[in-house]
Amino acid sequence: MSDQSRAFFHYILTHLAVGLVISGLVAVGLIAFDVGGIGGLIMRSEQPFLYKVILFFSLSITICSATIGTAIMALGRPDQQD
Repeated sequence: MSDQSRAFFHYILTHLAVGLVISGLVAVGLIAFDVGGIGGLIMRSEQPFLYKVILFFSLSITICSATIGTAIMALGRPDQQD
């Protein structure tokens, strides 16, 4: 694998990690602040862990796609000169 390929994968994985962190924060915020009653529903359910995982993964698909897509689109932008 060339250095350019490794740099690209590092760039993508960095943005994936950022998306996962944001997804976790959003999921915790939705549950903690009980937005739309979702926190109460999850906590009163028989399997709250399962529903937390489903919420996290559904958010992570959306948010990671947005962060990686934004990163890829930013690659085509010319370097800005000061």
